[in-house]
Amino acid sequence: MTPEQRAAVILYGISGSHLYGLLPGNDPKPAISHIVGGMHSWQGPNFAGRVTPNGIEVAVGGGVERITWDEVLDVVRRGATAERRAAYEAAYDQFGEWAKAQPSSIEVMPKNPGEREAWRQRRAEEQAESSRIHNAINDTTRAIIEAGCTLEPVQETLDLGI
Repeated sequence: MTPEQRAAVILYGISGSHLYGLLPGNDPKPAISHIVGGMHSWQGPNFAGRVTPNGIEVAVGGGVERITWDEVLDVVRRGATAERRAAYEAAYDQFGEWAKAQPSSIEVMPKNPGEREAWRQRRAEEQAESSRIHNAINDTTRAIIEAGCTLEPVQETLDLGI
């Protein structure tokens, strides 16, 4: 599996969940539990996969390849440089503020034709803001995962003092 394919599989696997809990320094167990709780699967034009308690599995060449949760955490650790993490956390904070500000119910389109244009304008502005917020968190998540898949794992060397 190429680094690009690996990143795509991880992104499919964690889709619908925030990366925050998987970032270094955070307890990943609740985040992994949330992701696994969905037990979702997908089938795309190039591959099919599923999320399991053991990791993210993808069909490859008649078999199954698994990216374990430890491997996912390693990808996130490698990709979450200080700059990328700061960008993600800023997007995550903006998402939280945006979510808190959302009304508990949706404004229904007015029956009065004279009020509909103003309603349409508000809806368009709300949708643009929603897209901006979601795109920021998706883009920063993608940047961390793609960078983590591109970078080689650091091989630790043992200094024997010889």
